[in-house]
Amino acid sequence: MLIRVLRSGLVPTLPIKQIALSLIAILLCQPLAHAGRYDVAIKIVTGAAAVLGAANSAEATTIYQQKYDVVRDLKQHNLNPRDGAIFQIYFVVDPRAAHRWILNPNVYALVQIEGQGDFVPASITKGYRGQEISLTVYGKDVSPGGRILVNILDDKEFWNTAWNALLQSEISFQVAAKTVLPMVKTQFDASGKIRLIDKDITFQPPGYLATAEITVPTTTDGIWMADGTLYDSNKNNVGKLQFREIWRADSRLLSEMSALTWRVVFWGGLAVVLGIVFISQFNKSKAEGPSH
Repeated sequence: MLIRVLRSGLVPTLPIKQIALSLIAILLCQPLAHAGRYDVAIKIVTGAAAVLGAANSAEATTIYQQKYDVVRDLKQHNLNPRDGAIFQIYFVVDPRAAHRWILNPNVYALVQIEGQGDFVPASITKGYRGQEISLTVYGKDVSPGGRILVNILDDKEFWNTAWNALLQSEISFQVAAKTVLPMVKTQFDASGKIRLIDKDITFQPPGYLATAEITVPTTTDGIWMADGTLYDSNKNNVGKLQFREIWRADSRLLSEMSALTWRVVFWGGLAVVLGIVFISQFNKSKAEGPSH
C-alpha cells in the first residue's frame, strides 16, 4: 500500500490601548508617589474558485473565509495549525461494486498520501445505497506534486465492533462552527487486516469498491480542488470523487495573530498595573486629607 490521506474575530486591542493611555494621562496629573495508479483527476481548480465550486460549497466557504476562527479552534483542540490542513472528500459510488450477495455495503474511505502514509477518516456509512457522502477532515498539508489515492472500502464485519470502538475513541470536533473529522493513521499487515496505529483496534480485511487517484497541484495559497473518477478493480467507472484542500496554515496570518496576542497582553497588563497605581494614589491622597 502506498500513500496517506474564523467570523474574523480580531481581538479589539484599541480600546485596551486607549484605556492604558488614559490612565497614564490621569497619573501624570497626580502628585508623584513615594518611590517604592489510476486515471488522474480530470479537472483541477485552485484558489477561491476551488472553494466556491465545491460540492458542499457553503461549509467549505465558511472554513475558507473564517481563517482566524480556524486557527483559534485548532489550538483549543491541541492541534498545531502551522503544518495542518483541512480537506473535504466528496464521493458517490455504485454500491454494486462491493459485489455483495446480501445487504448493502458499510462504506468508508482509506486515504493514502504520498510521503505521509495511510489514513482512515473516522466515519463509516452503514447500509450504503449510493447516496452522496461528504467528509471534512483534518490532516497535514500535502506538497504540490504529491499523489493521493482515495480507496472506498466495505467493512464486512457483521457487528462492526472495530468501527464502533474507533468512533467511541475518535470524536469529531468543531472548527469555525463546522464539524471536522480526525484522520487515523493505519497500517496493513500481511493478512490484509488494517491496524490502527497507536490504538488496540484492527479492521478485518475489507471488501473493495473503487479507487480514485489525484495529484496535488501547485498553488499560491494551498487551496485547490480536484475532480476524479472512481474505478473498480476491473477499471470500470463506478463513481465520482472530489477532493479539495479548503484551508491551509498561512505563516503571515499566524505571525499576525501572534503579534496581536502580545499586543493584547502588553496593553492589558499595562492597564491593570496603571489602574492599581492610580487606585493606590487616590486612596493615599484621600487618607492624607486636604493639605493646609
